[in-house]
Amino acid sequence: MQPTDFAKGRAWAMEPAKFELLARRFHQFQADEAAVKKLAGFADTSDEPPYYDVRDAVAVIPISGPLTKRRSLWSFLFGGSSYAEIARTVAFAAEDPEVVGIVLDIDSPGGTVSGVEAAGDAIFAARQKKPLAAFANGTMASAAYWLGSAADAVIAEKTAAVGSIGVLMVHVDWSVALANEGLKISYLTAGRYKALGNPAEPLSREARDVFQAELDQIYGIFTATVARNRNVSQDQVLSDMADGRIFIGEKAVAAGLADTIGSLDTAIAAVQDMAGNQQSERRIFAMNTKTKEIKIETTEQLAAAYPDLARALRTQGADSVDTAAVAQKAADEERARILGLAAVQFGAQAGDKFKAVVETGVTVAQFTAITEAAGGPQTPADPAAANLEKAKAEQLAAIQAAGPANPGADSRAAAAGGKDFMAQVAEYVQAHKCGRVEAMQAVMKADPEAHKAYIAKVN
Repeated sequence: MQPTDFAKGRAWAMEPAKFELLARRFHQFQADEAAVKKLAGFADTSDEPPYYDVRDAVAVIPISGPLTKRRSLWSFLFGGSSYAEIARTVAFAAEDPEVVGIVLDIDSPGGTVSGVEAAGDAIFAARQKKPLAAFANGTMASAAYWLGSAADAVIAEKTAAVGSIGVLMVHVDWSVALANEGLKISYLTAGRYKALGNPAEPLSREARDVFQAELDQIYGIFTATVARNRNVSQDQVLSDMADGRIFIGEKAVAAGLADTIGSLDTAIAAVQDMAGNQQSERRIFAMNTKTKEIKIETTEQLAAAYPDLARALRTQGADSVDTAAVAQKAADEERARILGLAAVQFGAQAGDKFKAVVETGVTVAQFTAITEAAGGPQTPADPAAANLEKAKAEQLAAIQAAGPANPGADSRAAAAGGKDFMAQVAEYVQAHKCGRVEAMQAVMKADPEAHKAYIAKVN
């Protein structure tokens, strides 16, 4: 705490009653010269490792009393913690190889706004490295809640005072007291607002408006930060948490300020549980006090909280897809599309003949060989017929390229021909338990005349 911490224009995030008491003690305090000399060197600067208690591999960091940006003579006299030391201690514990997690043991009414944002962000950054819980050990109010909300989880005592989210500023009007002493103070300034709201005169409307705008801006930053820390919307913070009230125990949980009721041991156990069950650098912990469940709302949160489960689910999902069936369906749809186009382009009769050829399963090379064995392709009587024959050959090649071997070949074609070529193919398949193409090739060699007759029939 600095002497200027109670000057005009200094914003505080502190429980109002505690602030009034602190301000009264501050203004009543008088130190003799010896005490000032003895304490003048008291400051944050230290090369020594920060102190924290380690319980079952969990670092317990105490945060108590009024919070100020740095330690000083005044914070030593009145008690309290400094944001700079809190941030340094949390960062050190996050890198300590003997520490698996961190608990902030908080009993504080809050403090100055200056310095709280940087300390809160340091806590939020540390929870990306190790699980971190805040325990409301009596009071976690205003700036102290700003810090505590940055943890993965907030555990509160049944009687803990939590909340008081808001910002205040004090103006002391000394004008009457000065007049009674026969004193009159004049401020000489350059700049319209330089002496705005000075204590030697009553607070003007202009000064009040300027200070209120500053408070509203800080309040917006405060509520937005709590929303980020607690993973809720800023509107929810404003409606349920941030009207300046203190919430006791279960009511703090109901408002969303805390996750569960418990003790310091509860907070330590929660951190150990997070450290044991979550291997990701990002920890997500939101305990529901009624169901005792972990809230997982997105696939990213699931992957962060339970990476092994997420991988197993992805593998199961991939294995459940029948890729062969998908490929066959795509090939069938493409074959049907091409056959449909052929029927539209060349007429229903030509389309049926073309379909019959395709359903035999014959390849382009086989069909070419059969045609040559039959005396070569027939010369069409007119150009239109020539175009038809050319198109049929092109469409057949497209069918063969688009789908797997023998797309669409089935028992219907075999049944249509009686004991002719296709009937022999069907019998060969049944007897030798082989594929249709193999059967056709065997029957073509054994009975080429039957095959020629079949080709002539379908054409």
